[in-house]
Amino acid sequence: MLAAQTFFLFSAEMHERYLFPYLAVGLPSIFLGAGPATLYILGSLFFWGNLLGILPFGSIDRALFAEFPAFDVFIACGQVTVFILGWVWTAGWARRVRTDPKRGKFGIAELLKLLRRRRTNPVSAR
Repeated sequence: MLAAQTFFLFSAEMHERYLFPYLAVGLPSIFLGAGPATLYILGSLFFWGNLLGILPFGSIDRALFAEFPAFDVFIACGQVTVFILGWVWTAGWARRVRTDPKRGKFGIAELLKLLRRRRTNPVSAR
């Protein structure tokens, strides 16, 4: 999910079509908890606002961008904020999962234990 956002935000010529993989790849993140679900919904709303700036749907969204000339800057700042918060959440999640010292990667058994523990007792997993 973050890779799709990175490709959109930091490519040389930014196009709205680069955010479509974010919507597809990020959808399973809504099942990881309230934080990732909120970030996915906010990212989707900012993406929708970005598309409305390029392809207006009707007179209301045209008037919105005409009335608030810095609305596109607000959308861009929102997308960058969602990206940074996604990295912060991912870094915190990675700290909670123990790593396998032999490989330096996440052990699948530890990941399954964490997910199982989170499902049964959401307070103790934090």
